[in-house]
Amino acid sequence: MRERNRYRDIVVIGAALLLFVYAKGRFDFWQSEQRSYGFLVWSQSKLTQAVVGEFANFLGIRQFLPSASADVTLKLEGYSLETELKGVCLDEFPLRWKDAEDTVRLGDTAALFLGKDSFAAFSDQNGYGPTKGQVEAWIAGYPKLRITVVDEMGKERPGKVFGILEEPEGIVCMDKGQMEQVFGSVCRVRGGYLEIYGYRNTQAAKEALLGAGFSVEELQR
Repeated sequence: MRERNRYRDIVVIGAALLLFVYAKGRFDFWQSEQRSYGFLVWSQSKLTQAVVGEFANFLGIRQFLPSASADVTLKLEGYSLETELKGVCLDEFPLRWKDAEDTVRLGDTAALFLGKDSFAAFSDQNGYGPTKGQVEAWIAGYPKLRITVVDEMGKERPGKVFGILEEPEGIVCMDKGQMEQVFGSVCRVRGGYLEIYGYRNTQAAKEALLGAGFSVEELQR
C-alpha cells in the first residue's frame, strides 16, 4: 500500500513539473511577442526608395533608420583597416557607449566613433594584427589618436576618434550629416537599423531579408 502511494506521489510530482514547464514556456513565448527587436541590416548595393518602401510590408515594423556608408581604409600608426564606414544619426541609432568625449567638433576632420573590437581588426604591412597591449593602449588613449581615412577614390582625409562603443562592437561610424557633407558622392545608403514588434514577426522579417541577399547583424539586449 505504501509502495502504491509512493508511486502515486511520484506521478503527481512529475505531472506538476511538466505542467510548470509547459506554463513557463507559454509565458516566455507570450513575453517574446510583447516586445520589440532591433537589428542592423545591410546590402551590397545602394538602397532605392522602392526597396526601403518594401520594409513597410513587414508585420510589426516599428521603424527603419537608414544609414549612410562608404568603403574606406583607416590608417593608424603603421596599421590599416579596410572597412565600411557608416554614417548614423547619433541621437537615434542604438549605440551603447563605452566612453565618449563631451564635445564633438564637426568639420572637415572626420569625427569617428569606433567599436571596441574594431581596433583588433587592424593589420600592418605584413598582415600582422596589433598586440592586445597595443589595442588596450589605443582604446585608453583614443582622444589622442589621429587616423587617416582613405576613400575608395584614393582621397585622404584626417580623422579623429571621439568615442568608443560597446555595441555594435565592430562598427566604425560617424555622424550621418557630417559624413554626407565630407564624403559627398562616395557616400550612399546601403542599410540601417530596423525595429520589429513581436518575435515571430522579427524572425519572418529576418528570413525575408536574408533571402533577398541582405546581411543581418544581431544587437545584444
